[in-house]
Amino acid sequence: MEQHDARRVPEVSATWAAGHGALLSELRHLYGANKHLHAALTPTAAGPHTPAVGHLIALARREASTQLWRLERLFEDLDEEIGRRHCVGMARILAGWDAATGVTRSQASLAVTVSRAAHYLSTSYAVAAVRARALGYPEVAAQLDQCVTDAASLGLHASQPGKTAIDRVDASRDHARP
Repeated sequence: MEQHDARRVPEVSATWAAGHGALLSELRHLYGANKHLHAALTPTAAGPHTPAVGHLIALARREASTQLWRLERLFEDLDEEIGRRHCVGMARILAGWDAATGVTRSQASLAVTVSRAAHYLSTSYAVAAVRARALGYPEVAAQLDQCVTDAASLGLHASQPGKTAIDRVDASRDHARP
């Protein structure tokens, strides 16, 4: 049996442990936010919508599902339990929805709500990615960076629900024609 050599095992600083705990808290918070968003979108999907809004709902549901899957993999990689964490921020964003019936105040408010939710998630993912990088988790940070990109893309789509991706790129200042 191999003896434990205290000199070979790096000590975990209290600062690192606190940062690790904060990262786990942020990831649980993001998991709760995506669960809440997906749960609110599910009954809404069955309602009558314009094709653009129906597409937005389907896209947002798929995105929330993908993010939940990614977060589950991150918890596995970190060898941590997901746990449960209620996301007050997402609850406030979704407060205008009647999740029981899937009815919103209007079709336009649904697009605005999805846009707000996407931007909220994008910002939260970015904060978690910075923390993961600072703690020495580059793979976790890379996955969170992808979450940032995907949430920002959903936010852009929600802010312009009738346009296709090509229309948005062509209209972008970054891609202006000479």
